[in-house]
Amino acid sequence: MSRVLLIFLIVPMVLFAYVDSDMDGVEDKDDLCPNTLITDLVDLKGCTIKSLISPHHFTLLAGTSYAEDDNVSYLFSTLELDYYYKKISMKLSSSYYNVDDEATLSSNSDGLNDTTLNFFYRFDPLENLSLSVGTAVYIPTYDSSSNKTDYAVSIDGRYHIDKLSLSTGVGYKIVGDTNASNILFYHLSTGYSFNNNLYSSLSYSVSESIYDEVDNFETLSLYNYYSINKNWFGTLSLTKGISSESLDNTIGVKVGYYW
Repeated sequence: MSRVLLIFLIVPMVLFAYVDSDMDGVEDKDDLCPNTLITDLVDLKGCTIKSLISPHHFTLLAGTSYAEDDNVSYLFSTLELDYYYKKISMKLSSSYYNVDDEATLSSNSDGLNDTTLNFFYRFDPLENLSLSVGTAVYIPTYDSSSNKTDYAVSIDGRYHIDKLSLSTGVGYKIVGDTNASNILFYHLSTGYSFNNNLYSSLSYSVSESIYDEVDNFETLSLYNYYSINKNWFGTLSLTKGISSESLDNTIGVKVGYYW
């Protein structure tokens, strides 16, 4: 009995003497690199060998948007997959449209829009300034005999001061469609981070038409991003057409999952 009691007395003392504050498996008295992240793989001295957090990240988004223009309504269902690796990102997106013309029911139609594949590279020339150069390929999944593959290049800049950000960007699209012209597009926007969960921005966008006789498309958009937790998030966008060629009003919602 005395031996059993001795064991029960000694074991707590041994456990109490062992202290590993950052829980990396190396006792504090031998740890040359204290406060390492719990996701780090460390050596016998407690210093980081490798981070177990992957630099590869993905985002999957699904959403819908509704637009009206005179007596015509549009419903779009979208699906998007994003990939991030350090300063490189890629985006694959597509949407399905449904057009309802109240004046001419026979003109109702639905189908796929073009599928878009984007590539971006971001660099930071200044502490508060980031630039992103991008290329895009528009795969002709829209059902039209004249629809061909399109290409685009763009550059975007973002400058942030505390919670306020200012953004601008310009791009050029090479249109492969029959009897269509290449187009220039650009945008100006300002955004504000209210807290770690909510971000809003107001943008003015202009895009030329692929047809010379059609005026530019001009829109004013309010975009809202809300982070639900570390994985789930949602977006809400409201767009007002301010040129005769743009859709009058559009509202869109998306739900995304980040991992």
